[in-house]
Amino acid sequence: MSKIKKDFWDMSWNPVWGCKNKCEYCYACKIAWRFADKMAKKEMKYMDIKPNLWPEFFQSLKDDLKNFHPTWLESNYVRKFPKKPSIIFVNSMSDPAYWKQSWYEKILKRITENFQHTFVVLTKSPKIYKKYFFPHNTILGVSITKFDFLLYHIDNIRYLDSLPNKWLISFEPIQENILPFVLSLTNKLYFNWIHVGQESGNRKNKIKATPEMIKPFYDIKDTAVFMKENIRGIYHPDLKKEFPA
Repeated sequence: MSKIKKDFWDMSWNPVWGCKNKCEYCYACKIAWRFADKMAKKEMKYMDIKPNLWPEFFQSLKDDLKNFHPTWLESNYVRKFPKKPSIIFVNSMSDPAYWKQSWYEKILKRITENFQHTFVVLTKSPKIYKKYFFPHNTILGVSITKFDFLLYHIDNIRYLDSLPNKWLISFEPIQENILPFVLSLTNKLYFNWIHVGQESGNRKNKIKATPEMIKPFYDIKDTAVFMKENIRGIYHPDLKKEFPA
């Protein structure tokens, strides 16, 4: 385990923007709304469109980005990766549950071709891991915020234990004191990594983490735990920033 980074990734990739989960606390949709115009202009350079049709396609692309419809971004897909081995977060701006098969094929191809890097995928729909084969250099993540979500997806979460990939559970934003329930329901599983952070942003009904929610993460000994900066001091002045071997 290493304790050197402020966040768990070295680079975010995001070949897809957009999601249909409609989480009330979503930060990504606000980013998409803010930067839709800039990203659409950047993306149009990669689209083979006749000049007279450019305004129509540009407006359509900008609308899709602003409304957070799942959208392929070739300009992001072709970004260069770092030369040294790095942790690359594939989808901070989307959920793989809503990717098209052709998008999967392109993303997985590039992950396979860059085996020196570790790629992290995160979803609220872990059943996708039954549908697609992810290369071994992909860490498969499940985002859990509440207990009822855990119960609904527990069978698909257990399936992850049969895969050769490392996998993680992300409690971000944590909404309930859920870790004890996760540990009791998955006591025969070994997940490699745990992330935890509280809700950020200025949502009116924002749920703030409590010491009771955070304390159980400090008691974990055999699994790497990475704590986001926004929970510093809620229970303890120091944060665990651990990485799986």
